[in-house]
Amino acid sequence: MNKKFIQLILLFLFTSIIYPQTIQITQHPFSGKVVMSLAGGGTIPFSDYTSPKINLFGEGSLGYYFDLRSRHTIGLQIYGAYGSVGGEDGTLFPNIYNSTIAFLGGGFTYSYFMSGHFTPYLYAGMGYLWFNPKDDKNLKLPNSAINNGDLAEVTYNFKAGIDYFIAKNLSLNFNAGIILGKSDLVDGFIQTDSRDDAVLTASLGFSYAFPGFGKGGIKDSDGDGVPDDEDKCPGTPAGTKVTVDGCPIDADGDGVPDLVDRCPNSPKGVFVDSNGCPVDTDGDGIPDYRDQCPNTPDGIIVNMFGCPIDRDGDGVPDYKDKCPGTPEGITVDKNGCPPGYKPIEPSSKPIITNPVITPSKPRTEKNYILKTYNPPVTGNYNVDYDKNVKGNIWSDGSTYVVQHSSWLSSYRAGKVSEGLKAKGHNSFVYKVYIPKFGKTYYRVRVGYFNSLSEALNYERNLK
Repeated sequence: MNKKFIQLILLFLFTSIIYPQTIQITQHPFSGKVVMSLAGGGTIPFSDYTSPKINLFGEGSLGYYFDLRSRHTIGLQIYGAYGSVGGEDGTLFPNIYNSTIAFLGGGFTYSYFMSGHFTPYLYAGMGYLWFNPKDDKNLKLPNSAINNGDLAEVTYNFKAGIDYFIAKNLSLNFNAGIILGKSDLVDGFIQTDSRDDAVLTASLGFSYAFPGFGKGGIKDSDGDGVPDDEDKCPGTPAGTKVTVDGCPIDADGDGVPDLVDRCPNSPKGVFVDSNGCPVDTDGDGIPDYRDQCPNTPDGIIVNMFGCPIDRDGDGVPDYKDKCPGTPEGITVDKNGCPPGYKPIEPSSKPIITNPVITPSKPRTEKNYILKTYNPPVTGNYNVDYDKNVKGNIWSDGSTYVVQHSSWLSSYRAGKVSEGLKAKGHNSFVYKVYIPKFGKTYYRVRVGYFNSLSEALNYERNLK
């Protein structure tokens, strides 16, 4: 008994794993169909014997479920069962009895398709019960011997159970029921003050709805479980999971059903292509919704933000940079080269025709002291509106500054600024993070100026 029960439970779990999908339909799966059910379980008798035994029995039914075009349905069933009952009682003779029972009858079932898997149901009917009580030596008990044969009686039977759908036409079911007799003969022992005998049953089995039998006028052309008159997406490919409207499920809501969606977890609101993947207009491998440089030329290597790589950090991307490897902080032209550099071959290092002044070759007093303009030491410059207006000139809209150089090292920027201050320039360091490059720069600036022309004049002399 215990071994068989465990095997049935394992079968239930195994089948649930094979068919884990949710059946998403609005109509009972058995509607308009002929359904066969088979099950096995145990019996517990209520008789004159005070210690009932648990015995095995099997049951089966065949029925037709009416098409109510809803989650509710009513079925008409023919029901049969075969097994045994038994019990013990030290105050009776014989002390032990065993009775073979057989049942045949019919009735009505009400079933409700509650969710994607679970369907509770109730059954009520009448039938005929045959029983043959014997003692522990397999001899007929006295009451059964009176008729010189098996005994029988009309009974009422009731059941409550749950169908668990593992496929569109197949369910596992569990039910518990009672068979109520109108006699006191199941145990072969009659007492004038005893109750009528009854048998409790519990079973686990399966139910199968035959496709093509009794469809009740329901037509489901694409076989997705949604009737044609409710199907908003007719012609769904076989095996596709659908919603209650019969349309393919689109988990990420991008308009491309999961069946063909190669990117099933696209962020909400993102434009996608026919494969369900975020659009990448410039084809650089970074989708548009994350691309900070959306018009990158074909074949250009980009960073995680979709912007061309600039390895030397001079502001000119590698694919335009004719002087790669420019030292930090050096001012460069549109080709990525310092003033005076003349690149020759793309694979060769640039040659210096007019050497640039570097820390190893400091500027002289004559180069540094500007006699044309002495800017004020302080100003009301608003960095929130900081914007490049021309060349190395930056402005907040009313006040101007000249940017001398830009460094990744705060130490080097500070040394340059201190050097400028020592030569009489109102120099300071401005720290700024550039999301485009993912780096923090330390800009050495001189200010402040009241007009663009003043700033330009100072820049020319500073160079």
